[in-house]
Amino acid sequence: MGAGQSFAAFADICDQTVTRKDGTAESRYTISGTFDMGNERRADVLAKLLATCDGELHQTPDGKIAIRGGLWTAPVITITDPHILSYEFDNGAGKLAAFNRLKITFTDPYNGYQQTEGDPWDDLAAQALSGEVVSQDLTVGMVTSHSQARRLAKIAMAKANPQNRLTITTDLYGLLCIDQRIITLQITELGINGTFLITAFTENGDGATCKIALSSLDASAYAWDPASEEGVAPARPSAQAQPINIPDVTGAAARVVRSTVGGAVTGLAIQVSADPPSNPAYELHGQIREQGQDDTAWQPMLLQADGSVTASDRNDGVTYEYQLAFWSAYGGTQGPWTASQFITATADTVSTGPATGFVANGGVTQSMLAWTAPNAENFGSSQVKRVAGSSGAPTPPAGAVTVATRQGSPNQSFDLTDAPGAGVFTYWIVSLNRSGYFDATSTTPPKTVTVT
Repeated sequence: MGAGQSFAAFADICDQTVTRKDGTAESRYTISGTFDMGNERRADVLAKLLATCDGELHQTPDGKIAIRGGLWTAPVITITDPHILSYEFDNGAGKLAAFNRLKITFTDPYNGYQQTEGDPWDDLAAQALSGEVVSQDLTVGMVTSHSQARRLAKIAMAKANPQNRLTITTDLYGLLCIDQRIITLQITELGINGTFLITAFTENGDGATCKIALSSLDASAYAWDPASEEGVAPARPSAQAQPINIPDVTGAAARVVRSTVGGAVTGLAIQVSADPPSNPAYELHGQIREQGQDDTAWQPMLLQADGSVTASDRNDGVTYEYQLAFWSAYGGTQGPWTASQFITATADTVSTGPATGFVANGGVTQSMLAWTAPNAENFGSSQVKRVAGSSGAPTPPAGAVTVATRQGSPNQSFDLTDAPGAGVFTYWIVSLNRSGYFDATSTTPPKTVTVT
């Protein structure tokens, strides 16, 4: 299987249906969470992602990265005595395990999406044999299903406490294991005939042997009986504990966050903050869409550690509509959405300055205009604005008509013929940069003409 195909196949595994003990179904593996791009190591983030699905990245024989795991797959390679040159044997942890209880921590949507301790996974036989309970923590913060967290705990326990561990040195037959996860191992001297997880593989420098580290693992680690193994999920808050009234959001303020590399803007995000809620149990939620889109286009905004919400991957020059509401962890109660507010995602906020050489002349049934684009590298286009009557306003009023938009280059000359009908009219030329940004400094003084 190619590297790309492995990711598609793994996605299908994640989408498989697993039945809960109440008879409902869930996907085998789902993921939900956030990470800090500025402060978290990428390797740590990747580990969190893989922990949600028993995933494992590996290198294929042709040097590409593929993914595997998540489900028991019967081995296709068997290593037997004739190919084993030597071995180092460890009886493993087994029932005298280094730990016999996994304390599970996951993100519980029924408890305000807070990290919550679930029903621990116990190896009761190991506890009875050792006479004590030895705990270890398993935190799967990007898992939001208690059932999924318990399934992952069962797999993690089996991997961490194998019955046998050993390292074998093989002849070149061992190369068949280079892209395998599970193999069958038979060593007559030790009475071993079972399935093993490959934990490390090395082709030795002699060019004739391979070194393979193994730990015992079988299909029982992935078998699942929800009735006896799902455990008891954390208690959900009582509906009576829900707050009666959640306050309106006030003080909303939005800004454009620009990511840069070498001085060039490489990404745009919208960040919105608001006045802190009266109760710290409330958290800010936001939704965003492009201006003019219908209600199906709303997208959730991401809650940040400082209490603001953000939406990344915004498009330059596009105006976005956003709404805010407070949300309570008690049963998932939400307050009213605010009225829509708008912000334009602008990569470049540097004005081009005004057009030069602007002239406007009235004539019979039409007016003639000419101007030169400003000498600015970020110039994108000129907009011709018009109002009826004579105006000395330095910028066009809100009701001004956009007669035309002309895209071009710095210092490019433009001319325009307009036919507004008879009367007195005032024109402005507004220069926009390539992000569509303009301000008063990029607008020419008005010109008034009479059309007969």
